[in-house]
Amino acid sequence: MHLVAHPLATLFEPIEGAEFDELVADIKANGIHDPIDVYQGKILDGRNRYNAASAAGVEIEARHVRHFRPELYGDPLAYVLSKNLKRRHLNDDQRRIVAAKLANMERGRPGENSAECAIKIPEAARMVNVDEAGTRRARTVLAHATPAIRSAVERGKLSVAAAAQATTLSEGTQQRIAAEATAGRQNVVRTVLKQEARANREKELGEKQTASPEGKFGVIVEDFEWDHETWSDKGRDRAAENHYL
Repeated sequence: MHLVAHPLATLFEPIEGAEFDELVADIKANGIHDPIDVYQGKILDGRNRYNAASAAGVEIEARHVRHFRPELYGDPLAYVLSKNLKRRHLNDDQRRIVAAKLANMERGRPGENSAECAIKIPEAARMVNVDEAGTRRARTVLAHATPAIRSAVERGKLSVAAAAQATTLSEGTQQRIAAEATAGRQNVVRTVLKQEARANREKELGEKQTASPEGKFGVIVEDFEWDHETWSDKGRDRAAENHYL
């Protein structure tokens, strides 16, 4: 039986790595115990079990499938959120991405009247129990970050705040940040973001200076960039070189 994921199911990333391997081994040894919920002909809940069964070589049969009926089980979206938020250990940034996806649906919930069911950012944030500001930043990540950055956030390896900051950088730099975050080198991620922010400030200062008016003036005031020793890389953010050219 071939099935694809319902749009509501894609609010949450599928499990991977050791967790997925354990599920594959369990299904291979014990079979499928929990039903795969299908709504509108697509998997509403149970995508991980379906994928693991496929990897284990276990055939999905009709007895493994339960057709989701809203009149019995309630609102499909509320059902998906309840199942996944209770089942998974998601950090706040992963939840913010889920809220952003909710608010990022073109109009309304899939398969329903868009004019009546539109989900706004405040509502999406409340549904997932996160802040509106973080949800807005997560929407920026979904809209402008590279797939690698988005994946790092969804896997809990990179914060939404750092990912949103990275969206202004080149694709190559975003790739590097995602790789460092995935490897657990958060200190390197912070250093790269600081270096890029410093470079952008220098560029902006240079553009402002070259745009200064030309001509003869009665008084010229010059503010020298007196340098001073800093005791850490963090201190360089306040160094004169970051405010003068």
